Amino acid sequence: MNNRNLNILVTGSSGFIGKHLIKRLRGMPFSVLAMYRTETPEVSKNVFPVQCEFGNYQQLRSVMRDVDVVVHLAWEYLPNEATISQGSVPESNIQSLEILLRAMENVKARRLILVSALGARENASDPFLSKKYQCEVAVINSDIPEKIVLRPDVIWSETKQDHFLRALIEMMKYPVYPLIEPKTTKYPLNINDFLEIIIKAATMEMNHPVMILPCIGNEVLTYREIQKMVAAKMAHKVRFGLGGFLGQLLFEIISKREISRGFESISRLRSTAADGPFDRTRPISNQDSIDQKFYMKDFLGLPER
Repeated sequence: MNNRNLNILVTGSSGFIGKHLIKRLRGMPFSVLAMYRTETPEVSKNVFPVQCEFGNYQQLRSVMRDVDVVVHLAWEYLPNEATISQGSVPESNIQSLEILLRAMENVKARRLILVSALGARENASDPFLSKKYQCEVAVINSDIPEKIVLRPDVIWSETKQDHFLRALIEMMKYPVYPLIEPKTTKYPLNINDFLEIIIKAATMEMNHPVMILPCIGNEVLTYREIQKMVAAKMAHKVRFGLGGFLGQLLFEIISKREISRGFESISRLRSTAADGPFDRTRPISNQDSIDQKFYMKDFLGLPER
């Protein structure tokens, strides 16, 4: 794709990934529309905040005129999303995406980049992952010429403002915290490395109309290892980890308590702790691996086993 005069629209620009992406795009040779609902992004020479509601098709179509690439990050997080039954998951995210797709098709936008989640599949037990899969299907079946689905695992940052580390820290503030099963492995990817993937996805030439890319880091850590690192680096008091059935029961109790207090990220640990299968086949892309520069072990420091 010709990067000169490339117009990029970023939805969810005030979220965790969105804020970092807008900051990275400043000064780059793109014209960037930062779409938001309430929190206004910072303005710069090539970044223009746009307030828009997904439910307003006419407004959305007007905003996207002359847009080449849409990076779809917006996600209405529901506090009880990880605990409600499969059939009762509200469809607001899917409906918003469908309106976005209609608008893109109308203005003939060329490329959509959807940030999904590793483990997204039709029969996922976690409603969050099954709904992400439904969004993937809607994107792939749309008439947009070029579609890229990114499936990251755990995205983390040194500032500890990411949902994953914040949730772990919040859970481990108690004298006794639940230990997640040791067999569960994660492939953490730093936000800076993930931004490079997004930018490459927006600018690379595509030889196929659909690309699905599992975005996993090169380091493999068990949940227990990550919990040990968090406890050693960030928990300043003695903590005791509880495993097995009692640990799972404690996890449920803490999750409900923190969600009721408005701390939504902690319920997402259920889906990130899932050890279900995912598609690790070679993606349709021009890259064979992630050029990873940041490692969680270097930041947290892995204690001796």
